[in-house]
Amino acid sequence: MLACFSMGVILADISAFEYWRRFEGPIDLCRKAPVGLASAKARDTYRPCSSEIGELTQRGFAFLSSPVRIMVPDAAMRLRNENVVNHVCSAAILRSELIVAGHGIYVASPRLCLAQLASRLLRPRVARAAFELCGSYREEADGLREALPLVSPESLRTLPASLRRVRGSAALGATAKYVLPGSASPMESALVVLLCFPSEFGGYEFPPPVLNKRIDVGSSIRDVTRNSYFKPDLYWPEARLAVEYDSKQFHSNPDKIAADAARRNALLHMGIEVVTVSADQVMNAARFDEVAKIIGRRIGKRMRYRGKAMADKRYRLRRDLLDLHF
Repeated sequence: MLACFSMGVILADISAFEYWRRFEGPIDLCRKAPVGLASAKARDTYRPCSSEIGELTQRGFAFLSSPVRIMVPDAAMRLRNENVVNHVCSAAILRSELIVAGHGIYVASPRLCLAQLASRLLRPRVARAAFELCGSYREEADGLREALPLVSPESLRTLPASLRRVRGSAALGATAKYVLPGSASPMESALVVLLCFPSEFGGYEFPPPVLNKRIDVGSSIRDVTRNSYFKPDLYWPEARLAVEYDSKQFHSNPDKIAADAARRNALLHMGIEVVTVSADQVMNAARFDEVAKIIGRRIGKRMRYRGKAMADKRYRLRRDLLDLHF
C-alpha cells in the first residue's frame, strides 16, 4: 500500500451532523477551509487517504458512526473502503461552507450538511435535524445538553447560489419554511412539526408559534410568582395561548412539578391560557388530535381535514419524525 503523507478528508452528510452535535462554542470562531471546491487546488487539498480514515478514532473522532460519509470534488477521488460512503460534489462550494475540524480534516457547514441530509432523508427527519442545529439543544446518547444555535432558519430558506446546485438544497429550502428558531428540546421541535406542517404531510397547518419567547411579569402579579419572566415552549401572541410540553425527561424532575403548576397559574393571571401536552399525547395520534382541536379553537384555526387518508398521513408523520435514527 502506498504511504499517505497528507490528508484532506471532508466530513459530510450524517458524519458532519454528528460533528456539529458535538461542537461547542460559537461557530463564528471556526476557521474556514483554505480553498473552495471550485479552486484549482481543491483536488490536492481534499484528497482523502483510505489508510488514514481508520485513524479518525485516534484523532478525536471516535463519535462518528460507521460508515463515515465524506465529500470528494471528483468521482475519480472516491475511496474504495467498506467503512466509507463517498459523496461526489461537483458544485462550486465556497470555502466558507467548509470548516476546519482538525489538521487535514474538514467538515461541511451546518447548512451544507443539512442539504446533504435532505437529499436522502424524509422531510420530517430533515426538519428535526434543522430544528436542532437552529435551536439551543443537542441530542446525545445520555440525554440533552444546552448549546448555541449554529445556523438560522432564514439562512436555510435563502441558500446562496453556491449551494443551490447541491443535491438536496431545494428539499432543504422547502422544509426550512416550517423550521423555527429557539427550540430548546426535541419535543418542542416535534410539537411544531406536528402542528404546523402542511396537511399533505400529515400536519395541521397551524400558523407558526414563537418558541421560548420571554414574557415579562408585571408588578401586579408579583404576589403570585417570584419569577420576573416566563418562556413558554410554544406561544401564539395574538391568541395569548401558550403550549407547554410536560416531560420529566427533558424539562422537569419531581422537585419542579409544584413550580410548573405555579408557573401556569401565573400565566393565567396574565391572561395567557396554557395548554399542557404530555409525552403520551405526542406519541398517540388520536390523543394528540384532541389536543390539536383545543389549540385550533384557541387560535382560530378550523380543523378541515378528516378521514382515514389523513389519519394515515398523521401516523406516518409521527413515525418518521419520532424515529430515533437518521
